[in-house]
Amino acid sequence: MNNSCLSEETLEKLLADTGIALWPQLRTCFIDEAQSRVEALSNCSNDRQLLLRESHTLCTSGATFGAIVLSECAGRIEGLALAGSPEEINELIAQLKRLWQQTQSELLAYQPKEP
Repeated sequence: MNNSCLSEETLEKLLADTGIALWPQLRTCFIDEAQSRVEALSNCSNDRQLLLRESHTLCTSGATFGAIVLSECAGRIEGLALAGSPEEINELIAQLKRLWQQTQSELLAYQPKEP
């Protein structure tokens, strides 16, 4: 998965731990939850506590699902919110929205390898 937003290694480990049969349900759950988090972040750039909660949750769940690039961007938003640096947050949220679209497309296209 060169130039991918996803870590195939992380996805393979997740599927080894949970079973390939659960992939469609897990993917749907993550996509729905991540979409909700991205939307919340898009609407809360002035609410530090909400920024912290939503970005932290998206960072950790993204890492679990192999959405490494999305996770890293959410982590940067969390860091800026912790540091009290709101100037750059809006730019990162715009970047996060673009990354989410690419990540979502890649997740929907991902076909697990059979064991």
